[in-house]
Amino acid sequence: MTSNDTWSPAAQPQVPPQLPGSDPQPRRKRWAARHKVWTALLAVLAVVGIGVSLATAVGASGKTSSLSATRYANAASLVAAMNAHGARCTDVSYTGSDLASCQGGTMALTFSSTKATHGRLMSTAHDMIALAGTTGKTMGAVVGPNWIVIGTPASARRVQHGLRGQYLGPDASSASTRAAPSPSSSLAGPVGTVYTVTDPSGNKMSVTLTKVIDPAQGADQFTTPDNGNRFVGAVFTITGISGTFSDDANNDATLIGSNGQTYTADFDSIAGYTNFNNGTYNVNAGENSVGAVTFQLPLSVKITKIEWSADSGLGGAPAEWQVPATASAATTGTGPWAVVQAYYSDITVRDYPAAWRLLGNQVQGQGYSSFVAGYANTGRQTVTKISQPGDQVSFTLTSDNPDGTVQTYQGTDTVTGGKIVAANVTQTGGPAAA
Repeated sequence: MTSNDTWSPAAQPQVPPQLPGSDPQPRRKRWAARHKVWTALLAVLAVVGIGVSLATAVGASGKTSSLSATRYANAASLVAAMNAHGARCTDVSYTGSDLASCQGGTMALTFSSTKATHGRLMSTAHDMIALAGTTGKTMGAVVGPNWIVIGTPASARRVQHGLRGQYLGPDASSASTRAAPSPSSSLAGPVGTVYTVTDPSGNKMSVTLTKVIDPAQGADQFTTPDNGNRFVGAVFTITGISGTFSDDANNDATLIGSNGQTYTADFDSIAGYTNFNNGTYNVNAGENSVGAVTFQLPLSVKITKIEWSADSGLGGAPAEWQVPATASAATTGTGPWAVVQAYYSDITVRDYPAAWRLLGNQVQGQGYSSFVAGYANTGRQTVTKISQPGDQVSFTLTSDNPDGTVQTYQGTDTVTGGKIVAANVTQTGGPAAA
């Protein structure tokens, strides 16, 4: 919670305006800009469509014919279809109308030329995978009637699942039948539960969800969630037990929301933690690796659970950590203490409409927009009751903010008819509001 020394819900600090004539510093360069040579080489390969000799060798490796998939007029329509079918392509940059570069290294290409035959597209995809291999990258590709998507094997498989097409890459012929790693212990537990994972070669590691940061702050001032969303950070500790275990946490971890939707990694970094090595971890026996997987979640959606499916999402039944649902006024009643609890719970998950409805007209002050802006840098709220004489609730409040600061407060709210009609909250510790 960010405030002046004396605070009420109606008197929150405002977001500083942009200085006239100043331009914000651009966010971290997109994938294409950070790997210009790699992007250019892939683009040349895609346009030229070189080498048809390998087409027959790889033509049978996918489970679904590329000819049964849909054709797309340009890269933008292909990207839209990917997002609609759960194969996320975000932070997109375009080169012309036929090449899209997504955050995380996925590329989507479309072809309008009649020379872009199935054989040429298959060969081009194979050459792109081979070129990636010369840089130390393991990639997979999906070939459609007039398009190619290339990325990590896990992301390519998601594209193949959503858009059909033909998959090329590691384990193309046996991904559905091979023995995949999966957690060997009970598959459901609270945050802090330790699961053991064994891969087909017998290498073992343990994975623990140690902390959920909700909301989380981007790693810098230019890393921000999309409008209407918030960052959530899932902090994992991975420990090698035997052998050497490698995988990609961004593909292993998913978040399940209160709306029943599954959310995949966002690839942005959050304050205080690294995203392992761009998601990749590699542990030997006795070694630890700690990192955070970032998700973007709509402001109104709460976290139900976080899942881990080994082998980049292709393991057996996923392990899951159940995240306690935050109480709301609808489930805790309308008594004074219940309303105060619900208010700060709603602030924690940034369900600002719900929190706003718990305020009486007397404390709504300058309006909803100012109310929301006042909580821009606020984190998890922990409220503890001191006493409750009648309709007045005295309490202490701790705000664990996304920037790592902790602020403490003491206050009294008056609740009438299920709404907070008066509030007097004073800061008692931590850094003062900026």
